[in-house]
Amino acid sequence: MLKQTPRGLETRVRGMAKQEANTPTEPCGGCGYDVSTLPDAERCPECGYDLVHARASYLIHADPRWIRSMRSGLATMRVGLWLQFASVLLWIPGLLLLMISGFIGLAFLTSFGMLSSILIDVGAVVLAAREAEPTGSDHDVDPKSRRWLKRVALCSAVLAAVQLLLTWGTPIEPALLLGVGVLIFIRGMLVAARVGLMSSYGICIARRAPNHAMVVKFRTGRTLGTTLIAVLSLVTGLGPVLAWFWMLRLRGQIAWLLDSAWRRRTAMLHDQDS
Repeated sequence: MLKQTPRGLETRVRGMAKQEANTPTEPCGGCGYDVSTLPDAERCPECGYDLVHARASYLIHADPRWIRSMRSGLATMRVGLWLQFASVLLWIPGLLLLMISGFIGLAFLTSFGMLSSILIDVGAVVLAAREAEPTGSDHDVDPKSRRWLKRVALCSAVLAAVQLLLTWGTPIEPALLLGVGVLIFIRGMLVAARVGLMSSYGICIARRAPNHAMVVKFRTGRTLGTTLIAVLSLVTGLGPVLAWFWMLRLRGQIAWLLDSAWRRRTAMLHDQDS
């Protein structure tokens, strides 16, 4: 069957099958140790992770409204991310409009990018809007990361809206340009913080999956992504470009975790009914 699929898809399917084969049936949320053979254990024998609260808070047992809320936020972020990509493609006709109409062309280019950024921030707010069930575990990073992700994304959306209004509402003056520059700098730092906080929230979701490999990826990305985006925003102005790729990757990873948990939940309920 694999021979009939395109080469890229065949490679991806084989890679996923290999990863699935090497993944513990029930990895510990703290260290990744396979605890599937220890159904009655209260703590992980390797790191002491609280297995009682962890098992009670697995995504397959989570409130469906929480899962649906996060999936809605991720869907909104996906629309915003691809609109932001489309805004880059519009730079060619936008530059022609800039040469023809001056201020209107500049406002057009800025507006499309700001609207897509607002959509991404709104998606992050929806992702973190509903409070997850508490696990009682000392290792759990929620709800602090969830609350701060919502606050940072909301602030970023408000600043983007202010920047959009300033672009259209006032003639171009040196003071206005300085104010817009300050807004862009602050938003760049907020975007870097959003990446770090979303990675932290991803750790919480991955532990509830449970998927220790994704916990490690989110942990690495939290430090590396936040640092690189902040430095690039300060030095070269390319921070938003890296942030776009990083957010696209983060969104895809969290969506994969939620979709996998939802499929397992559906299969579990189907088995119970039959």
